[in-house]
Amino acid sequence: MGYRFWEKWINDKGGLLGRPVRFIIYDDMDDPARSQTLVEKLITVDKVDFIMGGIGSNKVFPQSTVTEKHEMVYVEGGGNAARIFERGYTYIFLTFASLANDLPLCLLKELDDYQGVKPNIGVLNQASLFPMSIAEGAIAHAEELGFPVVYHEEFQQEVTDMNAVILAMQAADVEIPIIAGPFSAHALFARTCKELDWTPKLIYSAAQAALPEYGDAMAEDVVYMTGDSQFEALAPYPVVDEFVEYFKDMYGVTPAYQGASAFSACQVVQAAVEALGYVEETPQDETRDWIRNNPVVTVCGPKDYDEAGLPEFSALLIQWQETDEGLQRIIIWPREAATGELIYPMPAWKER
Repeated sequence: MGYRFWEKWINDKGGLLGRPVRFIIYDDMDDPARSQTLVEKLITVDKVDFIMGGIGSNKVFPQSTVTEKHEMVYVEGGGNAARIFERGYTYIFLTFASLANDLPLCLLKELDDYQGVKPNIGVLNQASLFPMSIAEGAIAHAEELGFPVVYHEEFQQEVTDMNAVILAMQAADVEIPIIAGPFSAHALFARTCKELDWTPKLIYSAAQAALPEYGDAMAEDVVYMTGDSQFEALAPYPVVDEFVEYFKDMYGVTPAYQGASAFSACQVVQAAVEALGYVEETPQDETRDWIRNNPVVTVCGPKDYDEAGLPEFSALLIQWQETDEGLQRIIIWPREAATGELIYPMPAWKER
C-alpha cells in the first residue's frame, strides 16, 4: 500500500524529473527462496532502476544478497534484523527507525532518563529471527544501562497458554515484561495477565503496539500498553500531515508503520534521483554514495546513514491512553517528538 500510494502521489505531482514512476510488484507468498528468485527476475528480466525492499527480515536477508551481487541500490523498510547488516554490504539502506536489537532502547531511555527508575525486566520472545533480535537487544541494552534482567524465555511458532509464563514472571519479580513475537502472543499475554490479576508496572509489546489492529483486538485492555513505533501520524516531520491525509483518501485507513516505511524508502530514492538528475546511465554506486552522504528527512524521521546502511536511531516510544478523542497512541519518547507523558506505573486491572 505504501509503495502504490507513493507511485500515485509522485505521478500526480508530475513524476520524477518529469518521468512517470512505475512499480513492478510480485507476491513472494512469504517464501524467502521465492522472494530471492523474484528479485533476480526484477533485475535481470524486468531491468528495473531500483529495488525496494519487501517485508520481513527473513526475506530481506536473501533479497539483499541478490542486490549486492548485482551492485543495485536497495532501500528497504521491511527488515531490520542485525545480521542483515553485518555482512559488509554497501548497497543496502534501512528506513526503519533502527535495528530490531535497538528498538527497546526507546523504553529503557525513557525509564532511565526521565522516570529515573530501573525496574526488573523480563523478556519473552518467539524463536524466530526478528523476535530473537529484539530479545537479544533488550537484554544487552538493559544490562548495559543497569536494569536487572530477571527472566528470559523463548517459545516456538504457536503458543496457546501463557499461564505458566506469567506465574514464572511473577515468581521472578518481573516488573516490566518485554514481549516479542506474533500479534496473537501479545494479545494472549495481556489477556492472561488480566485473568490472573497480575499488573506489571508496564507491558511492552515490541513492534506490535503501534499497529491499529492491536488496539482493535485488545479493545479497552489496550490502554496503558506501550511499545516502539516506526511511524506515528502525529510525529512532527515534514509531509506527515499530507501523507496521512491522502493515504486515508486512497485507502480509507490511517497508514501503519509498514506503509510509512515503504513511503519513507521512496522518499530517500526520490531525493537521490532529483539531486543527481538521474538517467538510466547513472551508475548505481553514484546513487548509493549520494544516499550515504546526504541525510534525508522522511515521514519516519531523519535518515542519516552510516557505512553499514543504518540510519541514526529514531524509534518512538508510544503508549495507548484515553483522550478526549478516545483511545490514542501517545508519543512519549524522544521528548522533542512527544505528544504526552508516560503513565507509570500503569493502574491495576481492577482500578480501571
